[in-house]
Amino acid sequence: MLVLKISFENPQNWNYDQHILQWIFHRLIDDKYHWFEIWLFTFSNIYPYEKGSFYRNDKIYEIKVKSVSDAILKQIGLKLMELKKVDFNHKNIIFIKKAFFVEDILPCEGKILKWITPIVLSLNREIAYKYNIKFTLKKDVPLYWNKNMWFKVFVRQFHKNIIKKYIVFLESLIWGRISLEELSPQIRFLFNNLEDWEKNLLNLFKDKENFDNFIENVNFFDGYKFKRGALVPYKGWKIAGSVWDFKVTNKNDDTIDIFKILKTISLMGFWEKTTAWFGFMM
Repeated sequence: MLVLKISFENPQNWNYDQHILQWIFHRLIDDKYHWFEIWLFTFSNIYPYEKGSFYRNDKIYEIKVKSVSDAILKQIGLKLMELKKVDFNHKNIIFIKKAFFVEDILPCEGKILKWITPIVLSLNREIAYKYNIKFTLKKDVPLYWNKNMWFKVFVRQFHKNIIKKYIVFLESLIWGRISLEELSPQIRFLFNNLEDWEKNLLNLFKDKENFDNFIENVNFFDGYKFKRGALVPYKGWKIAGSVWDFKVTNKNDDTIDIFKILKTISLMGFWEKTTAWFGFMM
C-alpha cells in the first residue's frame, strides 16, 4: 500500500468530488492500465476527515492507495515525489510531503474488514422484480441498493460482484494483459499456477443460470454490521452507498478459495466504481 502525506497550498472546501483524485492518479500511470475491464487500483478519501468540509492549509493530510499491481503503486509514488506538487482541480495545489510503502494486512480468517469509503452496488430490473423492490428509474440512471431494500439483495450482489471481478482478473492473467511480475509481492506467489477450482469457476461463469445458483450458496462472511448510508454525488446524480464492517468467515468453501479471492480483490477495491474512491477497505 502506498501512503501519501499531503498538504494544500490554500484552504480547500473538499466535498467528495471523486473525479479530482481519480484524475490525479490516472495521469501518473501507464496508458495500458487505463483500458482494463476492471481497475487494478483503488484509493481512499483525504483523511483525517474535516467536519464542514473545510480542509486547512497548515495541516498534513493522508491518502492511501492500494493496487494488485506493484508497478502501478511504484509509478504513482515515484512520480509524485518527483513532481513534489500536483494541480488540484485547477484551483489549488497539493504538496507531496512524503510518499512511502507499507505492507497491507490482507484479509484472513476471522478478520474484521472495515470500509472507510462507501460500498456502491447497482441492481438491474431482473433483481428488483425478483425481490419485489419498488423503484422508479430515470432514463440511464441505475438503481442502487439502499438500507430500505432487502439485506439479502445486498449480500447476494456483493458476493456476485467480488467473484465476477476475480474472474476478470484471472482472465487478464491468462491472456497476458497483466503479468505475474507486475503483481504485488504479497499475492504474486498465489498465481504461479491456475488451480482446479479457478478453472471450474471460469467454466461456470459461462452458464448464467448455474452461476447465479452458485452465488446463492457462497458465503465469504460470518457477520455484517451496517454502519451508515452515504448519499454521494456521481456524474450528475446521487448514488446511495453504504459503509459496513464485515467479519471474514472462518470456514473456507469446498468449491472456491474464499481467502485467496478476498486477498486479491482487497487490493483493487470492492465493487463498484472503485476508482471513484468507493469500496476502499482497511
